[in-house]
Amino acid sequence: MEEKRALVVVNRRARRGATALEAAFRRLNEGGLKLEIHLLDDPRAAPTLVRARLPHNDCVVVGGGDGTVGSVSGAVFEAGKPMGILPLGTANDLARTLAIPDDAVEAAEVILQGRAHPIDLGVVNGVPFLNVASVGLSVALTREISHCEKQRFGAFAYVRAALRAVRKQPPFDAEIVCDGERLRVRSLQVAVANGRYHGGGTTAVAEAEVDEQQLFLYSIAPQSLVSLLWLAPFIRRGQHGRFQSVLIMQGRRVELSTAVPMAIDTDGELIAWTPAVFDLLPGALLVYVPESYLNVRAQRDAARRQAGLAE
Repeated sequence: MEEKRALVVVNRRARRGATALEAAFRRLNEGGLKLEIHLLDDPRAAPTLVRARLPHNDCVVVGGGDGTVGSVSGAVFEAGKPMGILPLGTANDLARTLAIPDDAVEAAEVILQGRAHPIDLGVVNGVPFLNVASVGLSVALTREISHCEKQRFGAFAYVRAALRAVRKQPPFDAEIVCDGERLRVRSLQVAVANGRYHGGGTTAVAEAEVDEQQLFLYSIAPQSLVSLLWLAPFIRRGQHGRFQSVLIMQGRRVELSTAVPMAIDTDGELIAWTPAVFDLLPGALLVYVPESYLNVRAQRDAARRQAGLAE
């Protein structure tokens, strides 16, 4: 049987990159993958590398956090080959969404199982994103949180940075058009979710899934710090849609404009600005996922079919 080749792209600056890789590489080798390994000090070089080398390999394995995985997603989509994820970052929200184990060796085992599942790819102003793209509080949080803080405090760094961001983020006026429905809102944050999680495990919207072929939007209205702190646990669990101060919408295309251009946080990176158009590429990426995720997906589909028959 012909040996399978894997392009391995790793962000050296990822929080757990230095300590988790050796055993994962050994397991991939033992499982029959011939690895072409590139350890990058500057993850901004990853998309160019993937475009150049993925055509010569059967799949790509990306080691890093959501920023690294998101940065190469467009190049992987262009190549049309499957992607494996070694979650080495702080948040690892896409891995969490797909039930990929946090342990690098266990994640390597998922890749060796070879169960490639199609997931959707969000696009904002031509920039791909996998989890969530947002304006407002998340941008302030991204600006507040430092690489050193993530290295030191891990996921708790997001909580510390969020408390600082809430005090600094002013409300803003925005116009939203979601699948033709137009609304004007005053907001502290507008977020458009392709995947389920962002910000280190916060549920964007309870119904959001990365393979639902839908974008989900939420907007949080301006309110006091006390009210925001009271709302925070519900936001964390994705239950904020039950409150009048939170707007929830869903569709395949979202347009967002603000009175002045505002930065957009895409999977932890500030690489787009309003006015913005958010689109969806359904099933654009093949990602190796564990059997447990496929089982949950099948159960969800069966429940929806049953509900449809009951109606």
